[in-house]
Amino acid sequence: FALQSDVEFRAYITELKESITQLTEYSSRWGVNHPKVKAQQKRLNFTRISINERSSQMYGVNSTEIFNSLNLDLNPKRSELFADLIDAYAKQKGQKSMLEDLGRSTLHLGDQLKIYSREIVELERLQREFNMAEAIFTSAAARLEASKSDVFASYPVLQMLTTPSHPMKQSSPKNIIAFVAAITGFIFITLGLIILSQRNKLIKIILKKDVTISNNS
Repeated sequence: FALQSDVEFRAYITELKESITQLTEYSSRWGVNHPKVKAQQKRLNFTRISINERSSQMYGVNSTEIFNSLNLDLNPKRSELFADLIDAYAKQKGQKSMLEDLGRSTLHLGDQLKIYSREIVELERLQREFNMAEAIFTSAAARLEASKSDVFASYPVLQMLTTPSHPMKQSSPKNIIAFVAAITGFIFITLGLIILSQRNKLIKIILKKDVTISNNS
């Protein structure tokens, strides 16, 4: 996958195919000693070295031994086939890596699905408890409303025609009458106290008068 997704490596593979095609055409037209054939051969060699360095750097593919074990110069068709083989190998590695990623994603999604399943069960349980509590509350509210007595049935509604007003002057009791009553009460109380304090003398005087009247008669 690293080789397949690498832009530089893909460019080297394309360059390898083009150089092999040009080398095959020039070799069949002018022979191996022609300057254009030699230039394409240098181009092919440079592309091989670049592919080897890039593949070793990115994925650890040791393509040096593979190029050295094959005499690609003698058979250009074989060189083109080898370039296709490298391209197919890179694609195969990429597909394998993508398959592994899909496997890991599948496991992750499976774990998430288990978590969501448990959460759904818990949510359904809470929803049932909420519905039950709501039904109990509605029933209790209905009973409470039904038990209330109609106050206005016993006490009709009164409508105030005018706003209550307070008198400007006090009508009763008047201050003068209250003052006279207070003085009179004070006098009576004072006389009562005097009489109580002198009751013994008064009794003696009354008894003397009664004795005198009896003797005269």
